[in-house]
Amino acid sequence: MWHDLRLIGTSLGDYEGALVTVLIGHPDRPPERLGSARVRVVGGGLDLTFPQVLEWSLYKRKLVHIDANGSGACEPGEPMFSDSRAVKAALTLTLDTPTFRSQPATGPSCDAFQRDWLLAAASR
Repeated sequence: MWHDLRLIGTSLGDYEGALVTVLIGHPDRPPERLGSARVRVVGGGLDLTFPQVLEWSLYKRKLVHIDANGSGACEPGEPMFSDSRAVKAALTLTLDTPTFRSQPATGPSCDAFQRDWLLAAASR
């Protein structure tokens, strides 16, 4: 019933050292399982595993933000990636393929992302 999520980022050399924030799930839908992480791009990539964070029957939101300017916060124009597929097995997502929808962050998307990051952190 629960499955792992592996998130791989490659070809991220332009963001070497940048802080990457990942949010899995919707914190306002308890008892949904959540996952979150903050890592830096090292060697042009990242590789994270979120054990048993996916419910096979749920369309699970997966958001990734790259703090391209080093401000420590989400700001309009910075890279954001999203996916919300439901899965029936462990899932591996790669940032540099069509798996993720990529679009620059906007003011409203940053506000929602930062709000949900704080909610996820508070629920741990």
